[in-house]
Amino acid sequence: MNYRIEYDPEHEIAVVSFHGIVTESLFLEGTSAGRQFIRGSGAKSVIVDFSNAEKFDFPAEFLRKYAMSTVAVLPVTSRILVASQDSIYGLARLFQVHRDPGAPVTNVVRSLNEAYAMLGAGNPRFTLIRDSAAQSSEPES
Repeated sequence: MNYRIEYDPEHEIAVVSFHGIVTESLFLEGTSAGRQFIRGSGAKSVIVDFSNAEKFDFPAEFLRKYAMSTVAVLPVTSRILVASQDSIYGLARLFQVHRDPGAPVTNVVRSLNEAYAMLGAGNPRFTLIRDSAAQSSEPES
């Protein structure tokens, strides 16, 4: 269970991807790190990719409350959630439905290629910004 943040400066797209079992703490850590990067990078769009997530290990109520919170607001024009598994897709739609009406539209798709197409990014080139798995395996000083 980890997350990664990648960025394509040409298309100004940030991707926060989650892998394995997504717990409440991992979700909050990954979205917080993603939010911090996005605010400093000038990204215009964000893709939150759950296509490599096995499952969400937290209640739907947590996600509903998170969606309605100001924490979930990002300074981007497009937000796309990628969820290939049915159970995660359903929860992503729950997030979409409970978003603040004043926030930019959140779209939910089944694949990264669909997300890239929505953003008009035919061949994005991403640079790894952060990998929580690599950071957690580094020896401490």
